[in-house]
Amino acid sequence: MATSADGFGISLAFYFGFMFICFALFSYWRRVTWTEKFYAKKAFFPPLGYRAPPIIPRTKRIWAGMVARMSEGQVLASGGMDALMYLKTMRFSMEVFALVTLFVSAVILPINLTSDNVDYLTQNPYDPAKISEYIRFYLPDLNGTAATDAEEADEEAVDVIEAPEIYNKSIPPAPPGLIWWERLPNIPPLPPVTALGPEYENYTWIYDEDYKVVKYDLTDLDKTTMTNVPTKSDKLYAHAIMTWFLTILVLWRLRVYCQKALNLRIKHFQDCPRGAETHSILCTDIPGVVSQPPSEDGAAPKESWFQKFIDKRMNAKHGKRKESTLATVEPLLNSVVDKDIDVILPDRWEEAVTKMGASGKSAEWLVKEEFQDLYKDDFESCHLVYDTTELSALVGQYEKAKAKAYHAVDVNVSQHMNAKKKVKPQKVLVAGPTMGKWGMEKYGKKPQKVDAFEFYVDRLEYLRSEILKEQVEAKKKEYPAAFVSFKTRRTQVIASQVMMSEDLSTWVTKPAPQPEEIIWNNLRMRSAERQIRQKMYIIFFWLLMAFYMIPVAAVQVLISTNSLVGWMQSIPIASSLLTGILPGLALRIFLILLPKILTSMLKMAGVVAGSQLDLGLVSYMYIFQFVTVFIGSFISGIFANQFEQLIDDPGSIVQIFGTAAPQVGIFFMTYILVQACFEIPLDIFDIVGLIIFKLKLAIAATDNAKERLMKSKEAFKYGKIIPDDSIVFLLGLSFSIACPLIAPIALIYFATRYLVNKYNLVYRSEGNYQSGGQSWLRVHDQYIACLVSFQILMIFILAIKEMIGPPIIVLPLPFITLGIGVGNKARYTRPMASLSLLLAEDRDRQEQGKAASLEDAPENAYLSPLFTFDEDDHTEVMNQCRLLRDAHAAGDFAPLSELANPSLEPLNQAEQASEERFHDIETSENASDAHIPEKN
Repeated sequence: MATSADGFGISLAFYFGFMFICFALFSYWRRVTWTEKFYAKKAFFPPLGYRAPPIIPRTKRIWAGMVARMSEGQVLASGGMDALMYLKTMRFSMEVFALVTLFVSAVILPINLTSDNVDYLTQNPYDPAKISEYIRFYLPDLNGTAATDAEEADEEAVDVIEAPEIYNKSIPPAPPGLIWWERLPNIPPLPPVTALGPEYENYTWIYDEDYKVVKYDLTDLDKTTMTNVPTKSDKLYAHAIMTWFLTILVLWRLRVYCQKALNLRIKHFQDCPRGAETHSILCTDIPGVVSQPPSEDGAAPKESWFQKFIDKRMNAKHGKRKESTLATVEPLLNSVVDKDIDVILPDRWEEAVTKMGASGKSAEWLVKEEFQDLYKDDFESCHLVYDTTELSALVGQYEKAKAKAYHAVDVNVSQHMNAKKKVKPQKVLVAGPTMGKWGMEKYGKKPQKVDAFEFYVDRLEYLRSEILKEQVEAKKKEYPAAFVSFKTRRTQVIASQVMMSEDLSTWVTKPAPQPEEIIWNNLRMRSAERQIRQKMYIIFFWLLMAFYMIPVAAVQVLISTNSLVGWMQSIPIASSLLTGILPGLALRIFLILLPKILTSMLKMAGVVAGSQLDLGLVSYMYIFQFVTVFIGSFISGIFANQFEQLIDDPGSIVQIFGTAAPQVGIFFMTYILVQACFEIPLDIFDIVGLIIFKLKLAIAATDNAKERLMKSKEAFKYGKIIPDDSIVFLLGLSFSIACPLIAPIALIYFATRYLVNKYNLVYRSEGNYQSGGQSWLRVHDQYIACLVSFQILMIFILAIKEMIGPPIIVLPLPFITLGIGVGNKARYTRPMASLSLLLAEDRDRQEQGKAASLEDAPENAYLSPLFTFDEDDHTEVMNQCRLLRDAHAAGDFAPLSELANPSLEPLNQAEQASEERFHDIETSENASDAHIPEKN
């Protein structure tokens, strides 16, 4: 079912109308008092260490202009380096597609439109000038009076008309030495061949039952594509030259933005405050440490089959080298001077076990000993990682119970303040067996209803005591990983990049991630286990991709062959909307669950930080969509657009590819439009989130409840959004010449994405970490892949057009692009990975006035947050629960007024302060860019 020009125009109007309605509603809705706290949360409660963004005055209806003009300094101050780097990629994409749109619209689009191949392919295939008059009895008439069968064929969008059954196959055999045939009763007889002339007197003829008449499924919209350029046309040289021009354009802008990205990374390294990740490294694979030691009663720990396999492998590895010590090397060398020397390396695992056994001390002592010996006075501190599996379960139960307790307090206080009368005592259903030994002893085996606040007081106090006990016990269960801090940045740079041991399975060092992004449980894995898990992840990833290809291909075939919605073709507007909207929308629906699936798989693969998780998601989401969306939809779309012809005439596959390949670009235009004009506007409006916020605000009757609601984080999903952007870049660039209309649509996508995400990053979203813009190198690789895909596609299409020159002209481009891409990686990867030694020395020199130790760094930054218990918060929730419990018992609810605060005066004060900040920024914006303050 090819998309018609009318259908595409109607769908375009629908999408743009929907987008402008969403933006108009947002312009009004964001100015409502309570929604302003939702749509500009960071203006009232800026995250720690970041500057509050300027408030957009309620008098300004056009918010987009102010957001678009916001300086990079303000973005950096309010959103961080990751936000600024992401917006840089959007600026890059907008610049590229603005130039691509200009050039393809000025050069390629007129060439495509002025050609006539579509008219030639779609002209009446039943023209008597082309078709013998003797077979016209089963073909539509040239003047429009078609046979009934032909009308039915048109309704079913049949692409190939076959000859009907003409001869009777059930006839007796002919006399020996002869053959004969019998026409069916409804088949007219053929005249003698002499009707063609006397020279055919000795000829005879019969009907050809294998004869086919091809009808191409093309529309006026296809005239804008390369389908309209005939084979062997000299115009194809213009397409080849434009491929070179666009390649040079993209590579030029890519090199410019690589330098900009490097500058931002260096700025991030230089601006990072003293302490934590700037002075620390992560050391994994510490030898001599067993992740799961026996319990105190001597019982062996429970291990999974996977862990047993890893332990067996590690034991076998170190067992083979049990007698390989440094002491054996020298005698061996002295005894075999005239022979080949096989140097026996020291066993680091055995060394570690020996040291800890001789000293009787822990692995933390071993790490301190090794690093103090290597780095002397520059060593600062060490934090070993511990097994917190049981502690994590207790903390999870505590946090869940605390959240329910706060909610119950909010509900009771809200009811009391609204009704001004006694509220009914709140009961909760308690099942003792679900809470272990404590629950069984206190509540028995049978479920029962008890006073809610009495239960929360007892449950929270019990969990607190258990957490404090387990915090002590957890430090006896060591993981083979530690965070080591140094006194200078220079030492950290050296320690994070050196090979500490010749045995790469021990003492592995790397830069430390930020404390708040660490996935603590994955630090239990050694390199061997992590490598096996990563290989298993890759296998499951490709299996998942193969599974997703099935529905993607099925949707393409169903839509393209009218099998899904053929009955709606008689309704013009419905048909146009269907052909313009349904294909792209169906493909997006299949990708909704993909990020969550890949995130779970990456965690199981052993990533140790949130930034690594997002970067892995960026790469694998792109590969997944490259295969399923680009390659899968491209191939299935080609075959589906000319499905009937391919089945009836498999030999025409090359001709089908040449005709239908540019048509697939029209499908991808609808796919991009779904995101640009439907998903992105809904993202800024966020109806579901707004409704939930309103409901929570209605029952938030206490100061703490309002503060928790206002300060709740809304993370920006870089791992999902960046691959979507890269795929749109791929589609827009790959089909920019084959289907020029896709270039301005891609430009609309990136402009909309830039505007909406810039607003979200500055005013709403708050990242769980700051990676300092590490995503650029992944984006660079993906854009290089986009260029190579674009060039290969152009070689493919030009070759099918049966011209030798144009594809040969384009042939060197993939190799040139890959060479430049490799050069960019070699030039920028290492400088963007970490601070250079010279810059680190400069920063240390600037910080010489500060104390030698990291006094301004957060204490125990690299100790799991599970070891920190918020006593103040615990006291607060316990006091509130006791207050509600006593109020219900005494029937006196007057003390509840102390918890209630129906006014939003603190928020109004924050709004006033934010507007003052906005006026300060507005007057000083031209003087200097905003700067990001150091985190406390």
